[in-house]
Amino acid sequence: MSNETDTSTTSMYHLMYAKGWNEAQTSNYETQNASSNAFSMAFIVAVTQYVVTLWVLDVWQRKQRKPDSSTNTTSSPRPPPHWVTSTLLFWIVYTLLLNDTLYNFVDGTPIGYKIAMPILVFGGVFLHLFVNWAFTKIVTTSTSTTTHTVDENEADDNGMDIGTIVSDQHVLQVDEDAPLAISPAPQANNILQPKPKLHYINNIKIFLTNLVILHHIAMLVGGGTTIWGVPVIYTDNWGSKALNLFITTNASYFMQLFFFFSGYFVPKSFDKKGSVVFLQERIKRLGIPSVVYSFLIGPYVQIGFGYLFFNKQYWLADKFVSALPLVMTGVTWFPQTLIVFNLIYAFACKKNWSPTMKCPTVFGFFLLSLMIGTVTGIINLFLPGDRSFFGASVFGFDYFSSILFFFGGAIAQRNNWMDDIKEKRSRMAIYSWMILAFLFVIWNFVLFPLLGFPTAYTDYPSLHVIGFAVYIGPVQMGLSLGVVVFFMDYVNRSYWCTQFFSVSMYTAYIIQPAVITFTQWIWILVLQATNNVTIASQAFYYNNGNLILPGFIFESMLTLILIWPLSYGIRSIPGFSKVL
Repeated sequence: MSNETDTSTTSMYHLMYAKGWNEAQTSNYETQNASSNAFSMAFIVAVTQYVVTLWVLDVWQRKQRKPDSSTNTTSSPRPPPHWVTSTLLFWIVYTLLLNDTLYNFVDGTPIGYKIAMPILVFGGVFLHLFVNWAFTKIVTTSTSTTTHTVDENEADDNGMDIGTIVSDQHVLQVDEDAPLAISPAPQANNILQPKPKLHYINNIKIFLTNLVILHHIAMLVGGGTTIWGVPVIYTDNWGSKALNLFITTNASYFMQLFFFFSGYFVPKSFDKKGSVVFLQERIKRLGIPSVVYSFLIGPYVQIGFGYLFFNKQYWLADKFVSALPLVMTGVTWFPQTLIVFNLIYAFACKKNWSPTMKCPTVFGFFLLSLMIGTVTGIINLFLPGDRSFFGASVFGFDYFSSILFFFGGAIAQRNNWMDDIKEKRSRMAIYSWMILAFLFVIWNFVLFPLLGFPTAYTDYPSLHVIGFAVYIGPVQMGLSLGVVVFFMDYVNRSYWCTQFFSVSMYTAYIIQPAVITFTQWIWILVLQATNNVTIASQAFYYNNGNLILPGFIFESMLTLILIWPLSYGIRSIPGFSKVL
């Protein structure tokens, strides 16, 4: 990438140059951005198809296996043949997504692409199963004619290989259950001991799920940020500033806490199940909902709602197929990123990984937060922080801290950080830090622009580093610690509705874009019926800006009333609980 800056060209990006990137730099970044996102999505599709194929084959073989058929396990050890078709489909999906993102077509994405994509994504498993069946038939036919030449040593070796595969996938589960059946006392301990520690974590995750939903509603009702192709209703008054304060505060920490607690449960699960079973279960649970939403629910339900509700006033597409994207990820960037982090843990950390690291003091957490914020600020001098990269939303803003929070959660579990925080860390210091963090958000994102400095970060790059060193640093850590200790101290119990929300929250998180698209349409209908919205140049504007907060409350209540029973019902469908 060239270091020269074309002073005659302005750009939406800001590097270490006061006048931004030139056209060539911007074009290079756009290509890299499109390629990384296409690669990530194609990779998620490929590994999910691969794991689902293994899952189907395992279920089929269990049904076909007879209790006395011990002689049926004498096939030659070989890797599954569908890794070849997985690689091929990965490359095809990657190419289609990349070409679509770069707009390489004069008349838009060809209809053939839109037909081929769901067939490749959802038909890939059938292709893998066919290849596996054909290859098995060929191998069985070729080996059956030479069975009499296999000596006893070779037979023993083959049996040992098969035994290793079976033990890695199945015997570990028997080992887990065996002590429970033999000695009831350990079973009671294993069930009862973790409960006091897990209640507050479960409640935090329920709280964060609701917060994410409200966060996205606020963006559309009056926060001024377009997401998922849903129209935003614009105005600029005290209500929009209040919603933007809510949005900015949430964005500083809530996804990092999700990553922390996702990482927190990884070490024990990995040690208990082993690498193969662990990865298969994680990819099934994270990959299947991501792929189904990104290539089915997102394009056909969410975008279908958008076309039905907003096309005549907002999208202006001549027909639905013109508005239909190849992929619509919604919020599934989070489970997709978790797949990557879990793969890194499995291959880099492995079983019984347990680095010794004492829980930091409050001051130690503060120093750690300064390091996170400083590195993030430097990254944002080189990359536009609000763009996705490798499928991760706002890559430059959050990716570095997301990595640290995920693996920090694993380290915290190994070293009992949560017990130390609960018993030994000053509440006065943590709550004071939390309050100061919130006051900084008010100053930096509300008062600072009002005082006449809206372009200060772009005019003075050094302020950009300082702002991020504080926001994605002490603000993020202070709010995270404050939420954790509050739930530790005051919300560490199970309530009458906890189970309902606990089993439904992952589904609610995944389907929220489709539900919010519907409830945003309802709110716009209310505004139109009362003559409180104006549509101009494909944009919606409040006639009465004082309706922003009532609209936020109305749409939030409607969304929550709809999404939780719907999520519970979806997860209650037979078989869905295995992946949701």
